[in-house]
Amino acid sequence: MAIPHFSLNCVPFPGLFNQLDASVGMVYGVGTDGKVYTLQSEAWEQIPGDLSHVTIGPAGLWGVCQNSSIFKYWNNTWNEVKGELLKQIDAGGPTFVVGVSASDNIFCLPAMATIPSNPVGFTLLDGALVYYSCGPMGCWGVNRYDSIFFRNDITRSSCKGTTWQQIPGSLVMIEVSTDGAVYGVNRQGYLYCR
Repeated sequence: MAIPHFSLNCVPFPGLFNQLDASVGMVYGVGTDGKVYTLQSEAWEQIPGDLSHVTIGPAGLWGVCQNSSIFKYWNNTWNEVKGELLKQIDAGGPTFVVGVSASDNIFCLPAMATIPSNPVGFTLLDGALVYYSCGPMGCWGVNRYDSIFFRNDITRSSCKGTTWQQIPGSLVMIEVSTDGAVYGVNRQGYLYCR
C-alpha cells in the first residue's frame, strides 16, 4: 500500500544545506560546508562548529560530527558527550534524545541524562534503523530497506516503550514534530505527512 504524497507551496530560501531541523520555534542546519547555522529573522547566522547532523528540540541543541562523536550545545559552546557514536541524532522527544549508529543500532538517552551536570548513559534499544525520530506520541524510524516502524508508550524515563509496529509504506527519512505530525521522504524525493 503506497502512502499518498501531498503538495506544499514551497518557496526557495537562500542557503545550501545538507540537513535541517526545526522545533520549539527554532531552525538549525548543517550547510554544504559542514558549518552549523541557525535561522534568525530572515537570515542564516553561523554558530561555531563543524557537524554532519544537527537537531533542536525540547532536550536542547545536539549534533554529531563526521567521526560520529556526539555534542550538546550549552553555555554557547559545543560540549562532547561521551558514550556512543551516532550518525543521526534527534532531540524531538519529550526531553530525551535518540539516534542511530553507523551499524544501525538504536540508542536513547533518558531525560535526566540530557542535563549537562548528569552522567550520560545511552540505552541500547532492540531493532535496527538508519533514521529515528521521536515526538510527544511516540517514536518513528526507517530501516535500510526503507520499511517504516512506530513505537509508542515512550516516556521521559524509559526509552523502550511497546514493541515495534511496522507501518505500510516506504521512506528513507522520517521526522516527528513537537506537535506529533510525522513527515517523511521516499527514495524518489517525495514528501509525505501522516
